[in-house]
Amino acid sequence: MTSSDTATVAASTTANAALSLELSARFDYAPASRIVAVEYTLRNRGDAALAVFDRGDANSLAADLHKLGDVGLPRMRVEGQDVTLEHLVQPLPTDIDIASPPTPVALELAPGASVDGRFRFVLEGTVIPKRLRMCIGAMRVGDAYMESPEQTPAGKLWTASFEVVGKQQRVCTQWYDVERAAFEE
Repeated sequence: MTSSDTATVAASTTANAALSLELSARFDYAPASRIVAVEYTLRNRGDAALAVFDRGDANSLAADLHKLGDVGLPRMRVEGQDVTLEHLVQPLPTDIDIASPPTPVALELAPGASVDGRFRFVLEGTVIPKRLRMCIGAMRVGDAYMESPEQTPAGKLWTASFEVVGKQQRVCTQWYDVERAAFEE
């Protein structure tokens, strides 16, 4: 994992105890190019299959922004100088008519299984981040309506209903301190 300008790689491991889901991640942030390269592993330490929402949505697949089974682009959320890259299912807006909603796609992660993911993201806007982190939404398979399973090299993908918005839980890395080029403890 390298960038075209000076960058420092740092690693973090966190967990969502309620789901028994562990997230191990490495960040490579190059301030000059504003590129964050992320490699991560999700491990299901529990006894129930999990639906992980890091594979984009039906619209991003239809637009060829990524291939079926690949990690989708995260959404960037800025709070002050803190930047969170999120793979979370967002609620449908109620103030506009959506002809083609961004139907969530979930990767099924079996009990005891792990999956690797990676993406590169150019930070948008003009914010100069002090801290960065990544969050991924997940829930137990069966906690919300999912249909049309499709087997891919990454694993089984499901199309999910927007009911998952209220049922997903998040697992996040610790904050990455840009100045120290290290994750906070």
